[in-house]
Amino acid sequence: MSWVSLTTEEQASPETKQIYKFLGENWGFVPNYFQALGGHPQLLQDQVNLFTHVMIQDEGRALPRIVREQIALVVSGINLSNYCLAAHLEILGRLGIDKKVSRKLALDYTTASVEPKVMALFRFADKLSRHPADDSSLPARSGTYDFSPDHRKTHPNCLLIPYSKLEELEVLVRKAVPAG
Repeated sequence: MSWVSLTTEEQASPETKQIYKFLGENWGFVPNYFQALGGHPQLLQDQVNLFTHVMIQDEGRALPRIVREQIALVVSGINLSNYCLAAHLEILGRLGIDKKVSRKLALDYTTASVEPKVMALFRFADKLSRHPADDSSLPARSGTYDFSPDHRKTHPNCLLIPYSKLEELEVLVRKAVPAG
C-alpha cells in the first residue's frame, strides 16, 4: 500500500510529461520518488535538476557517474534505505555493473573488490553517514560551503556541507582521480 500517491504519465500535466520524458531518456525509467512529485511540476523540475547535476552530468566532474552511483549505493546500504537501495541497484544495472558487485557494495562495501582510491571514498561516505556532526578529526575551519551567493535565499531548508568535510572530500577526490 502506497502512502504517497504517484502521478502516472497518463495523469501528468504537459510540464510533468516533459520531465518524465527527460528522466526516461537519461535514467532509463522514472523513479517513484519523481512520480510522487509529479503533481508539483516546479518542485519536480528542481529535484530533477539537482539529481541531474549531481548524479548524471559528467562534464566538469572529478568522479565518473558509476563511482557516484556506487557511493550513493554504499550510503543507501549504510542508511538501510530500501527505496534508495532498489533505485541505485537498478541504475547501476542499467549502467552495466554486475548485480553481484552492486549487492556486495550495498551489503558490505568493505569486502568489495574496488580500487583503493575508490574504497577511500566509500569509507569517507561511511564516516559522513554515520557521524555527520563529528568534525573532531577534521581540519579546523568554520562555516559551510554555499553553492552560490543566493543559495540560502533560494534554498532556506537545504543542509549545507561543513567546510571541513568539503575539504576532506576534495582531497580524497584529487587522490582518486588523476589530473588531466
